Amino acid sequence: MKGLAVFSGVTAFLCMVMGIIVLLGSFPELESLPEALTWDVWFWLSALLFLASIACAAGGRGGGGEY
Repeated sequence: MKGLAVFSGVTAFLCMVMGIIVLLGSFPELESLPEALTWDVWFWLSALLFLASIACAAGGRGGGGEY
């Protein structure tokens, strides 16, 4: 689970960076992307992947604790 948490965290970070790049319009080469891939789609995907990484990290701890 730890590897999956790291993978989803890194992917979320890359989606966030892609969202910033699309928002600022830094690279005109990205104009060929479909219209559906706007900056808010990248940020929502990033948020979802960050939540998935938190869930994977918490779920991978295993074991029970005192209640």
